[in-house]
Amino acid sequence: MNDSLSQADHTFHVPVMGIGFTIDTPVRLAPLGIDSSISLVNESVIEAARTYHSRQQGRPCSPIPDGAPDARARRITAYLNLVDELVTQEVERLRESSFDDPDGIRRFFELLPDESSKRQEFLAVEAMDPGPGREEARNALRPLLKPGTIGVNIMTKLDGDKDAKGNPRGLHGSDAQEALRGFALSTVAGPMIFSAGTNPALFAYLGDFPDFFPDEQGRTKKTIILKVSDFRSAQIQGRMLARRGLWVSEYRFESGLNCGGHVFPTEGLLTGPILREFADRRTELEGGLFAAYRKGLAARGLTAPEQAPPVKITAQGGIGTADEDSFLRHEYGLDGTGWGTPFLMVPEAVLLDPRSLADLLEAKKEDVQLTWSSPLGVRIWWLKTAPSEEARQQRVAAGRPGSICTGRHLALNADYGSVPLCKASRAYERRRKTELDPKDPDYALLVERVEAPACICVDLCGAFFAVAESEDPPPSAICPGPNIVNFQQERSLHEMVDHIYGRASVLTRQDRPHLFLREVEIYLQVFEEDLSCFGTALQNRTPEQLTRTLDNLDKGLTYYESIVPALSPPARGLLTQGIPVLRRSIAESRRRLEARTASEGPADVEATIRS
Repeated sequence: MNDSLSQADHTFHVPVMGIGFTIDTPVRLAPLGIDSSISLVNESVIEAARTYHSRQQGRPCSPIPDGAPDARARRITAYLNLVDELVTQEVERLRESSFDDPDGIRRFFELLPDESSKRQEFLAVEAMDPGPGREEARNALRPLLKPGTIGVNIMTKLDGDKDAKGNPRGLHGSDAQEALRGFALSTVAGPMIFSAGTNPALFAYLGDFPDFFPDEQGRTKKTIILKVSDFRSAQIQGRMLARRGLWVSEYRFESGLNCGGHVFPTEGLLTGPILREFADRRTELEGGLFAAYRKGLAARGLTAPEQAPPVKITAQGGIGTADEDSFLRHEYGLDGTGWGTPFLMVPEAVLLDPRSLADLLEAKKEDVQLTWSSPLGVRIWWLKTAPSEEARQQRVAAGRPGSICTGRHLALNADYGSVPLCKASRAYERRRKTELDPKDPDYALLVERVEAPACICVDLCGAFFAVAESEDPPPSAICPGPNIVNFQQERSLHEMVDHIYGRASVLTRQDRPHLFLREVEIYLQVFEEDLSCFGTALQNRTPEQLTRTLDNLDKGLTYYESIVPALSPPARGLLTQGIPVLRRSIAESRRRLEARTASEGPADVEATIRS
């Protein structure tokens, strides 16, 4: 099997963040055994990253121009090949380095979790008396250094298939398919991570590349990871791929709200109960998909394995302490966890310019908000003090809202002709505003929503362009999760990893609510926003949907009450004190919903939503 399916050295991974923040994170972390991933949204920043790192390494770099044939896929392939080479180069350097060099091979072993047999072997060797015996033992450790995986992430919904003139791009010419091709043709042996739901055409295109199928020895060079919102979505997407002879090696659950970037709220389904279902039905998931997988391989004339390949279940979103991390892994049998937002405080791991780092260090709780700043029409966590937001507000104040659309990765709206437009573009916002009636009582609300989106496919790369000293870099946008306010001090990689493993604490806010309770708080925040839209043109949820949300939150709290005895004393205290408070908030929200529904009338609410 692919090494990425074997037991990882670390119990955590660093997920993709924004578009540019983790653009080179694998170069930084993979040599130290830590898994991370790169966003494949914007090939322009990918090409810029290739140029930047080639220059840093003194390597030649032939540019791939915008208009070159298959430029998007080729740029992605070229950059991933470079990343693969740089990681291999650094791994070789570490293996040959001195154990007495603090920046040498000892870093790999010192970062490992305490329970790691590799770390224990290392500590035992270092405790030996100096001499030939210890040197021989040290040399025996060198082959144990194994790099982390170089993953790539495709947001399946970002799949425009028309060019700037509105013409179809042709077979396998959509954004997502070109990105997939770029990864598939690279030398990287790592995971393809799909987020934001299904894309049947994209999933079918996987079948064109042998690297996603087992070879004669049963090894798969490139694996598949699905980011999922619950057990049912894992089943549906896993079956869709298995029928094509494609095995999902990891199901990566992410909280619908307590995460960074875009959010996809459920009807109040909470992390704990969702992970409980994964734990209880894991064997069912693997066994049910294996039969379909064998048939899919047979249909392709490939030999099917006798046993189901390994499957990992991991979770991410809002984890902030070693205690929470350990509980999730042991209570639900998880194979790992994802830590994203806290790593924005680690310059060794992610790429941030000084202004962006300063903005995060100074951010207050109210500065990190759920907004409609994404042109995708879903909420996104947004740092309101970042340069991108300042620039957007200045354009609005000057009477010129919207951005000049250059990337066109989110140009997906076809309401105004054959050329799709991005909802953050000036062209779209100008047209949309002319359709609004100033006499409409909701006019101000509608204008605010129309003008809210930012150019995320470019501005989320602003930090990279600033670091790379590009000419006229775009204003940086930052989309951290709400967890960022608990980690507002610059940290070394060693400090953050020690925090994850409970060897130290880097929290800057000691009154931080528990992961489980914070998610409920955010759901109630979203509920109040949705309730405030009742009777307006922004109404998008029915009373029945909001009622189910509150019912599910209540059920979730009941579940959390049942697991209190299994928690550590500090977590037990947080839940024991916090659950009654949240129950009162839910009851109050229910009363407001009933009152609002009664005043509006069910028929009025349904008519508003239909309109």
